[in-house]
Amino acid sequence: MLSNTSSTPLSWFEISIKASSSDTPIISEFLANISTNGVTIEPAIQILDDLDFGFTYLNELSTIRAYIEKPYTTAERVNFRKRLNALPLTAKIPRISYRVIQNDDWSNEWKKYYKIEFIGEHIVVCPSWIEYQPNNSETKITLDPGAAFGTGQHPTSQLCLIALERYVQKYNTVIDIGCGSGILSIGAILLGAEKAFALDIDKNAIQITLENSKMNHTNSKIQAAHGTLGHNWPEQFPEQSELADIAIANISTNTILKLVSLIKSALKNEGLAILSGFIKDSLPEINAQLEQHNFKIIDTLDHDDWTCIIAIKI
Repeated sequence: MLSNTSSTPLSWFEISIKASSSDTPIISEFLANISTNGVTIEPAIQILDDLDFGFTYLNELSTIRAYIEKPYTTAERVNFRKRLNALPLTAKIPRISYRVIQNDDWSNEWKKYYKIEFIGEHIVVCPSWIEYQPNNSETKITLDPGAAFGTGQHPTSQLCLIALERYVQKYNTVIDIGCGSGILSIGAILLGAEKAFALDIDKNAIQITLENSKMNHTNSKIQAAHGTLGHNWPEQFPEQSELADIAIANISTNTILKLVSLIKSALKNEGLAILSGFIKDSLPEINAQLEQHNFKIIDTLDHDDWTCIIAIKI
């Protein structure tokens, strides 16, 4: 997902909300539109000691965390609660927790909740601090997300990786809009793409993408730079017009709606747009925008209430 910061603050302000599984997607999308550095979802689980990486989901509330740069004042917290209460939720949200996280502690906060993820048919996303030897059929992505969005745990990241596994082809050129940790650019290259141009308006995310691409030996095929489509396109990149075979954006409903026309311009004829970061309720609005710009939807992937659209430029 796209971040909104251009420098790394000394500390982060964490907003923590507990919610039922039915309300988690709606709250997460709401938080994604205000967060400056991502949203995490921690379902209630029980580790199974007799299985490697085994766990079972508990019928308890999930914890959703969002991160912003500046603490909320009392008035801002009251307004924030009112906006949450206005969402079409099935249950009342209990107490909201707020706390400051020092930047030096950020990576450790991620490590508490980060585990190996098995995604799609053959993709394995593995934290850099956990050893895992993939079998011959598996594509392993080694990741240290740092302070960037993209751990492989969020349903929309998983849906985008599954879409890449299905649709990326040898010699493809990919544009990754809102690259975060670089997980989708790296995945695209490991799955066969020839080039990936990774963009984010958070300069910190660019550095993390570059570090992760080196860790996965994909750095020779990934260029990452601060910017986005349109007027803020990086000067060091090739001309963006009809550059890509695939443009992928795991962002939010509002941002995707604004980017559709620019994505179309950046795609070759019959190029694919892989779009996620939104819930099912946003599908009609996004579908209408895609059809207005001569895209044809060829596939839709779902996980819980989260959705990923694959559309072809016609």
